[in-house]
Amino acid sequence: LSELASYGGELERKLDPRTAATMQIEKLHIDERSFRELHEKDRMAREKLAEGIDGFTKAQVSLEAMLMEKFKGDTSNAARDLFRIFDLDGDGFITREEWAGTDAVFDALDVNGDGRITPEEMGAGLGAAFRLPDAAHG
Repeated sequence: LSELASYGGELERKLDPRTAATMQIEKLHIDERSFRELHEKDRMAREKLAEGIDGFTKAQVSLEAMLMEKFKGDTSNAARDLFRIFDLDGDGFITREEWAGTDAVFDALDVNGDGRITPEEMGAGLGAAFRLPDAAHG
């Protein structure tokens, strides 16, 4: 950085979208099979992806544990509050895209398998102590 700070000339731009637009660049078609082949050849990509997935999974498990601990004492509104945390668009359903937890927990809560968790499914999944009071109107 000190070398760069002391440089007084003009910096040549190496990556320029205008220049790239004029170049004859062969398009690379990537489907799942070719992605997997390319990915398998790149050890660093494999390791970093595995690290990322592992870290993300641990974070999700921690979040779920933290939320369950937070709501353990106050069961009267726990399911409703937990539902609202995940129902980002407020439409009364939690989709897989909104769900920040693990797929296994989502699948367990989505009893009818329609890809959406209802307030009733959340209450049932959390058990009788966490039933949603007036879930549909809450």
